[in-house]
Amino acid sequence: MNTTVYKIIVLTVLFANCGLAKSQSIDEERMKRDLEVAKNILITLADNGISGYKFSKYHGVDGNYVPGYGVILNLPQYLNISIAATATIHGEIIVLNKGTSQREILRAHDKTNSHADSIARLQENATIDLMKTFLMDYADLINQLSPEHRILVVSRNNRHYSREWDRDKGSPKTSAEITKKDLTAYKQGKISREKLEGLIRVTKSETRENVPRDMELMASILTRLYKSDLSKTYFTGGVKYDFLPSFGVVYTMKVYYSDLENLQEHVRLPYSRQESTKKLPTSERDQKIKKLYPIFLEDLKSNMASYGRTLNSLKDDEMFTIKVELTRCPECGIPERVELAIKASHLKAFERGKISEKDVLTRILVRESGKQ
Repeated sequence: MNTTVYKIIVLTVLFANCGLAKSQSIDEERMKRDLEVAKNILITLADNGISGYKFSKYHGVDGNYVPGYGVILNLPQYLNISIAATATIHGEIIVLNKGTSQREILRAHDKTNSHADSIARLQENATIDLMKTFLMDYADLINQLSPEHRILVVSRNNRHYSREWDRDKGSPKTSAEITKKDLTAYKQGKISREKLEGLIRVTKSETRENVPRDMELMASILTRLYKSDLSKTYFTGGVKYDFLPSFGVVYTMKVYYSDLENLQEHVRLPYSRQESTKKLPTSERDQKIKKLYPIFLEDLKSNMASYGRTLNSLKDDEMFTIKVELTRCPECGIPERVELAIKASHLKAFERGKISEKDVLTRILVRESGKQ
């Protein structure tokens, strides 16, 4: 390769990375606070019957800031109906009483598959109303976002947990999205509320069939790699992902020091098994977690390079991102979260042999955040 051309390519990459780093320069603690406020607002709106639905006490809202994209807020998978409503299905009037759960309704009116579909449509419409209210009136409280950043609210309506016939349909998803610049224009009186509502991008009931299969495959690969029989560092109970057109795919996972600690957080174990996790002194456990952290990072980077090449559906300028919530260890000095991201074009260049494994590993951006 011509030396001059090589220098131009290197400088282009460096400037691109510097620009990305600059866009990611935010106050982590302030962003965390703003997200907590946003999550609380969504819960309060639902509890006050704005949407007609109420979150189960066992499931909260989670939210993340994604550098280069904006903010993603995920509603709980299970919603309870909190106000009375009626629906006519095949000539039968079904009354949805306040406090009646979707599962109870389906059990009481289990005659045809369309019952489930009609209930789901009521839920979907009310959820969209909730999302729009939040985006138009409160999303601007999330500070530090640039004009091009987006605020996305996502709800997964997992009917297949309630209905056997829906198990092969995937996980329906409803989402609503607005850009920061449109919110600013509305707050400054430059556009009307009706205009703002029209600018909200709503996507209804996207199932797995609408999501590239290679993204689902990558989630299963990551889940398998970080099971106790393969991973030599930390373990995970599962990996979730969001496909964000024009941005890329974002995988999220929580990791633990031991597979048993993972189980303890999700399942109430027998006392004897709970006690078995306490045999290792805390100081010794902390030392091992701290020692394993850099090894875990390098291992995850290597896996992104090796298996990220299977994400063929990503466009060159889209990102492959993994967001990790780390195991609790306040005395270890490790962060709460770590995020790794790489452009699909770099993975494709590695796949075609245009850059080496060492080169592709250097292109993976690592961003640590939060203090334990």
